Amino acid sequence: MKKTIINRVLPVLSLAALSVLSGCDKWFDVTPSSEIRKQQHYSTVKGFQQTLTGCYISMVGEPLYGKSLTWHMPEVLAHQYLETSNPTDRAYYNHRYKEEATVVSSLEQTWAKMYNVIVNANDALDELEVKKETLQSLEYGILKGEFLAIRAQLHFDLLRLYGYGDYAHRAGTLDNKPTLPYVTRLYKDAERQYTGKEYYQMLIKDLGEAEALLKEYDPIANTEVDKTSFSIANVEGYYNKRHLHLNYYAVKAIEARVHLWFGTEEACQRAKEAALEVVTAAEDGTLNKNKSIETNIHLMKAGEIKGQNLSYIPEALFCMDAPKLNTSTAVYLKPSYRVGDAYAFAISSSRIKSLFGKDEKDVRLTQSLVENTSTKGFVPIKYANPDHTNNRINIIRLPEVYYILAEASARLGQMGEAIQVLNKIRTSRGLSAPLDDGLTAAQVMEEIYAEYEREFISEGVLFFAQKRLGKKYIPTQGEGQSGQKEMSDKEYVLPFPNFELQNGRIQ
Repeated sequence: MKKTIINRVLPVLSLAALSVLSGCDKWFDVTPSSEIRKQQHYSTVKGFQQTLTGCYISMVGEPLYGKSLTWHMPEVLAHQYLETSNPTDRAYYNHRYKEEATVVSSLEQTWAKMYNVIVNANDALDELEVKKETLQSLEYGILKGEFLAIRAQLHFDLLRLYGYGDYAHRAGTLDNKPTLPYVTRLYKDAERQYTGKEYYQMLIKDLGEAEALLKEYDPIANTEVDKTSFSIANVEGYYNKRHLHLNYYAVKAIEARVHLWFGTEEACQRAKEAALEVVTAAEDGTLNKNKSIETNIHLMKAGEIKGQNLSYIPEALFCMDAPKLNTSTAVYLKPSYRVGDAYAFAISSSRIKSLFGKDEKDVRLTQSLVENTSTKGFVPIKYANPDHTNNRINIIRLPEVYYILAEASARLGQMGEAIQVLNKIRTSRGLSAPLDDGLTAAQVMEEIYAEYEREFISEGVLFFAQKRLGKKYIPTQGEGQSGQKEMSDKEYVLPFPNFELQNGRIQ
């Protein structure tokens, strides 16, 4: 059934996506036969489930979270790895986005694929309203909540890639500056570019609607959901394993991410509230109260981080099955790589020393990295270890929500609370020495940033933190090097595809 949705529905809708992405004035003409196929597809709840599955499958392809948006491109942009001789990755490392044809093509493909998934989600959302009376309330609520969350998640990551960062320090300018199209429906004319303020409002609107539905119907959030209705709807187990779907708590975590990106005092307060709800649910057991849905999300202890858990999947509020992950990473993440390998990703020993210092018991060093004895480079093995047989990839994990809570607290002047939150992660990573209670606000922010550097190696999180914080310098890597590269919007803002610029988009 998974092949059916990909082969039958997604290619049809991709024509619509290409129409909007290329700036064309008209959508494709819907023929009677294609309209009939569409009506047949959505005649039962299985059609909506298949479209949802199709969206997730597309999201985990290499142009998106299976490679380009996680362990590959953002990590190279953030200088998490040593510079390689591969022309594509060398161009990314030096933030040259227009010189290599492979880079231009890759960025255009990522843009197109993200909007393609959005178009499919929008189509399903339209049909959900048409078929609302024929669906169980529970099915309607969960499906609509997830489709809205997918739309928000992809729009937000489009903004993080192709939009401006350091929003908190220049909201006055970016509030009124055009950003990207925020596509919420299928219609003939291409969607306009929204201002920063409008885009933020659109994101929060979608996330808020998704949360309201999921809080009522998602079994991870509402353990008292009507058990008879749920057992009927879930007869094939589609609504189990909520960590593989954009569940209620994953959506709250993404909301916290969004608020922190915009970073005003009010946004920080809202980020704190959203993050605190997730952290509280994790710590008091609410997150895993419903034992029937095969979901167990928790902050791992140091002793758990080994074997198959080196990928940190038990901490994922949202992760995805990525069947081709081991094949993709095998080209780049090779603990036994040889000198001169043009593709091998490694971290210099000097960089490792600057990251971990004397914290030799940190499991992120002892378990998540392997030293190549011949080159002295360190290779991250979260997605390249022999025990990683489940081929799942993290999209957002609990530690990031703790960091959001700590940063929002610090920005609101609540240093004691921020330090307490950070110490919980440090303890879970095997560090016995807590941070000093007397740290200043600047020092707390330094500690938070250092945690991003250590915690998310090969996960594609650091680049977005650098961009959000407006980091003016990022380190360069190499033995004996301690250099830095100056960063600006030129490096942080990925260029719009040429076909968008040619059709009047403004960046």
